[in-house]
Amino acid sequence: MGPMEFVGRERELALLEQRLMQARRTGAGVFIGMRGRRRVGKSRLAEEFARASGCPYVYYTAVQQQGERELDRFVEAIEASEA
Repeated sequence: MGPMEFVGRERELALLEQRLMQARRTGAGVFIGMRGRRRVGKSRLAEEFARASGCPYVYYTAVQQQGERELDRFVEAIEASEA
């Protein structure tokens, strides 16, 4: 069985598209935080949007370590993406 098809979330995808267009128009970066109940598809939404956008991106998920360690891991993910 292959990967599950991504359906729905039109409202959320439209909001993300608006933010991307704003960033393209202004040249300013945009940080988007998502929150919600566990297992409702936040990670999948972010991954699907990033992949479909055609923009370079870094996808990072925190793993409940101390804040400084999480920040270090985030910076490592960004540095690795530049290769």
